[in-house]
Amino acid sequence: GGRGGSQPPLPPPVVRALMADGREKFSLARAQHNWRRARAALGMFASLKAWFRRICSWNDPQASSEVAGCIVLFCYWPGTALKLFAFLLALASLRQYIRRYGWPLPGSTRRGAALALG
Repeated sequence: GGRGGSQPPLPPPVVRALMADGREKFSLARAQHNWRRARAALGMFASLKAWFRRICSWNDPQASSEVAGCIVLFCYWPGTALKLFAFLLALASLRQYIRRYGWPLPGSTRRGAALALG
């Protein structure tokens, strides 16, 4: 069996059961399903195509500069860029939460909220 060298070694009946799942044979239904999944995944990137063209054309200099700055930040200081991305993601999530459920957050006081907002 192909899995006999695993740690701990698998018994031959288990290896045969794992290997005999039918995936080694061609199935038109499975091929169609996989093709639909691949097209759906590529469809997500199609929406980014127009945005990327706009950034590359420099029709919007501010947005193009921001993207170029993010690329430079990520290339030269990846650790800092990832920390900044995580912080901005948390900030955007908090902003969305506040829009949906209001302020102050549960468990906070108005005085604490005023201090937090400055």
